Amino acid sequence: MSTTRSALRLSRRTIARSPGRAALIVAMIGLPVLVVTALATLLSTLDNAASATSRTLGSADALVWGNHGWSGVTQEPTGDGYGWSPGEHPRPFTAVEIGALFGRGSRVIPLREERIAYETGETRDLGTLRELDLRDPLAGGAYRLLDGRLPQAAGEIVVTREILDGGGRMGGTLLVTPQRRPMRIVGVVLVPSDSSGTRMVALPGSVIGPVGMDMASTEKRAWLVDAPHPVTWKDVRRLNGSGLIVISRAVLADPPPERSRLPATESPGYRDPLVVIAPLMIVMFVLEVVLLAGPAFAVGLRRRRVELALIAAQGGTPGQLRAVVLADGLVLGLGASTAGAGAGIGVAVAVMPWAERVFDSVMTSLSVPWAVVALIVFLGTASGLAAALAPAAQASRTDIVAVLAGRSERRRDRVGWPLLGLVLLAGGVAAALMTPRHGVTWVFVAAVLTQFGMVAVIPWLVGGAGRLAGRLPLPLRFAARDAARHRGRTAPAVAAVMTATALVTALTVAGTSLFGRASLDYRPAAPPGATIISRDRVPEELWRRVHEAARRTLPAGVPLIDVALPTSRDGALMLTSISSPGAENEGQASRISPDLSGMGGVLIGDRMLLRFALGRDDPSAVAALEAGRAVVLNPSYVSNGKIQLSLTPQNSGGRTENLTLPAVGIRATGEGWARVVMSAEALKGHDLSAESRLLLVDPGRYRPSRAVQDRLAGGIGAITMHVGVRVERGFEQDYTGMMLLLAAAAVVMVLGATFVATRLAAADARPELTTLAEVGASPGSRRAVVACQAFVIAALGVATGLLAGLVPGIAATWSASAREAVSTAYGADGVPVALPQHERAVIGLPWPFLTTLLIGLPLLAALTTGLLGATRPNARRRPT
Repeated sequence: MSTTRSALRLSRRTIARSPGRAALIVAMIGLPVLVVTALATLLSTLDNAASATSRTLGSADALVWGNHGWSGVTQEPTGDGYGWSPGEHPRPFTAVEIGALFGRGSRVIPLREERIAYETGETRDLGTLRELDLRDPLAGGAYRLLDGRLPQAAGEIVVTREILDGGGRMGGTLLVTPQRRPMRIVGVVLVPSDSSGTRMVALPGSVIGPVGMDMASTEKRAWLVDAPHPVTWKDVRRLNGSGLIVISRAVLADPPPERSRLPATESPGYRDPLVVIAPLMIVMFVLEVVLLAGPAFAVGLRRRRVELALIAAQGGTPGQLRAVVLADGLVLGLGASTAGAGAGIGVAVAVMPWAERVFDSVMTSLSVPWAVVALIVFLGTASGLAAALAPAAQASRTDIVAVLAGRSERRRDRVGWPLLGLVLLAGGVAAALMTPRHGVTWVFVAAVLTQFGMVAVIPWLVGGAGRLAGRLPLPLRFAARDAARHRGRTAPAVAAVMTATALVTALTVAGTSLFGRASLDYRPAAPPGATIISRDRVPEELWRRVHEAARRTLPAGVPLIDVALPTSRDGALMLTSISSPGAENEGQASRISPDLSGMGGVLIGDRMLLRFALGRDDPSAVAALEAGRAVVLNPSYVSNGKIQLSLTPQNSGGRTENLTLPAVGIRATGEGWARVVMSAEALKGHDLSAESRLLLVDPGRYRPSRAVQDRLAGGIGAITMHVGVRVERGFEQDYTGMMLLLAAAAVVMVLGATFVATRLAAADARPELTTLAEVGASPGSRRAVVACQAFVIAALGVATGLLAGLVPGIAATWSASAREAVSTAYGADGVPVALPQHERAVIGLPWPFLTTLLIGLPLLAALTTGLLGATRPNARRRPT
């Protein structure tokens, strides 16, 4: 019989004889595999394009929209990017025409959507309404009914939880405008994530009507198609030629090798920190398994020493002894990885309803990344085998005489390599400092050096903790000194907790920095708390009604600032640029600066507008404005008391007007919220006029609550959909759901590592607990010792893990923020704002989370182990 086969048989029998130890090792290897597999599956389900778009498709073969007359249609296979030329006389397709294009046997149902205003009691708001028969099999899976039933008649509607939170109720009436049509709420649904903010679903023709509320919004008319055969990429390109954009299930499943893509809009200099940190996650995963399982194999080796000594006494070679221990690593590693992967997929299925609520979208089909799962299983198996290497080498040096005589093999625990560890840590920090210029590779280097440096230092730290424990209470002193005496089992356990904590820290630092970076890139359009009502293609009569609705909704006495923009005599808006010799980088400033007008920052109004832009009352500025001079918020634009403006019609069909106006330069308090403020009289004598386009509310006078904002938007939306209502509240983008998912997965791994490692330490320290019992220690005292063992391991592991995780987390942030050149931002007044030299990197440290981790995790580990840990002494003690 071969050595390998014999070793595998011995391993199988040993596992059967010691199921508790085997289960512990399986838990240590399988837990990281479970967590990583569940996380990968959930992220794949969320991000997979086919899964995301299939939610929109429902059970259909294709989703199409377009018009007769559209030409030059281009699209990506996913439908995310597309373009077309509208042609002279675009005309919507009919369902019959769509069916004919897909061939005999196809079936088509309409899907319409419109953004409308609605009322629920006292609440008025805007939302997207979809008209789709959810009872049809083609819509199956597109939406999930949470409560009630689906609409069955024209006067019934289902809504999302957002409407219920805003005052709607089951069985109540929802008024949809402009007709204020009453619709009875009969159900609550969860909508797809890619459904354009849909809040309501009704039967076709219930609200939008046969021709739609907005004749310009024909692209909102779509169809779900059940085709007689799969819709291939060739079919998609043929339908593009007819003026249709097509999302095909078959194309999503098998994308074409050559894709017709639109130009990418993402900045090539930006990389998501969570993507940059992926290599670090792989390294930490392998290291975690090795450090967790290694002590378990070592403890198992001490319990099998008689068996191994008997094999050696009967002629077993050192290589055969190594093979016996390595077989345990192979069998347990493969079994644990396979079981962990299967359990991870099961966990992903179980938490899908929670993920749907966090992300507020339907996840109808689980997308398992089988290639990634296979890699995880392979890494788990290899890590289990690697964890058995050191115990296998130790087994090959078994002292046969000492073991068979019943004596312990005397081995001196290493104190670690603190000097080497400090050198590696310094190298990791140096590598992190290289990441802004050299990218992702150095993130990987920084992570590896930092982790291995900490692993080398930890035995020395454990010994130091034992020497400093002299004045601690007895249970804690005993635990610290026991850990220092048995560094061989304690250091790997601490290192395992350290690695898991470092992963948590790196992920949260990278994620928090991602928030900070996005917040830095955000450019507000107005002062914080300002209300902006903007007009687009609205007749004067409707604009007057908007004025009246705004005054009725806002509290009495709150002034509305009426802002006009320069227009040509035929009513075309004018794009404005400043050509003063003192205005440097004018082109870049006009492109990057936030601009209330969207036309170049020249606003026309009275003293209230001037106060809004300057942030203060300025008598000299008011005098200049009333004298017909332009007030320029960046004095460098003013030359010899004048400013030169170039105004070009927005449609580029008219001639450019060059104006030289008397001007005065006045700096704003803080950032100015316009470039130039002038009165309408300043345009007299020129071939220009002024048209009211904006209504503003100065935040110094009134800041509306969200409820008031909703009422304002709803009231104006009932009049027209071509007026926008916004309150500047700063950066509000929310990544909470994704961060919760990552943090939950990582914290589960930390807690699992802590509990398993401390449980192993307690099991190996059973002789010490027996000694305590024999000298009269109570069960409570023994339980306190076990709890303190958990606290010492967790506290040392978490503290070192926080330090180890900061380095790769910060390095990933620097790498993600790296740019080839330092960018320059401009305020709304065109004044340049210098940015930090380190390429705008934002380091976000989530102090509340890290503090909770540092304090709460060791206490939780101690409490859990103290309550659940085994503290009964051994019935029999072997002589040592």
